[in-house]
Amino acid sequence: MEFIIPRSAREYRWFQALSVTAGVCEELLYRGFLTWVVAAYVGTWAALFIVAVMFGLGHAYQGPTGIVKTGVVGLVLGCIVLASGWLIPAMIIHAMIDSASGIAGYAVLGQATRHLAPDHGIIDLPTSSP
Repeated sequence: MEFIIPRSAREYRWFQALSVTAGVCEELLYRGFLTWVVAAYVGTWAALFIVAVMFGLGHAYQGPTGIVKTGVVGLVLGCIVLASGWLIPAMIIHAMIDSASGIAGYAVLGQATRHLAPDHGIIDLPTSSP
């Protein structure tokens, strides 16, 4: 996974934009369209499971553990959509998960500036360089 972690401030900004795009587009595709199509053939609960497996396999670049983790996340997001009757909460949660991964990765591997925040300890902030 290290190859997709943002290393520069520019990559960090693009990663955050990509997080929002992935949250919206992947939820439309997987929890919206694919679940609807598959459910027409196998029912809602089976469709949630099948689409979660597809979602996990779509993240095969993350390795076997990543496939399982994203598959479980996909199943949870599917349940959120089913419970709420709306894709928006899943889109927001998905984008937040992706964004948090970029923040954590950049803090560990990126060119971060160490900054002392009042009463909050040390935090990592992106540099302003391109």
